[in-house]
Amino acid sequence: MNLHFNQSLAKNYKSPSQIIRVLSEDWVAKQSYCPNCNAQPLAEFTNIENGYDKKNEQTLKIFQIEIVETLSNIVEVGAENEQEALLKAQDMYRNEEVILYPDDCIDTKFNIFE
Repeated sequence: MNLHFNQSLAKNYKSPSQIIRVLSEDWVAKQSYCPNCNAQPLAEFTNIENGYDKKNEQTLKIFQIEIVETLSNIVEVGAENEQEALLKAQDMYRNEEVILYPDDCIDTKFNIFE
């Protein structure tokens, strides 16, 4: 493994952050490998896959993630008993007389399935 950067890549850049980005991207592309399976080279993630620049296509797993949001809103319903109040509230919701908005979100859970 070569532990040195290819300094010639830096000649077209003036900003220290650009220089280190170019040098480190080149070094990782040429020198890195997957410690899990020893695969080389690592593939690049797309720009929308934040947090990672390289990945090993051979060791990637597919995960299914269930996202459950709990929305809550209190409505007042006039009724003779609890059962009638629940039925009226359900009818109001079905008829879109009660609408839940993103601001009504009180909890979000992420459940993972392999």
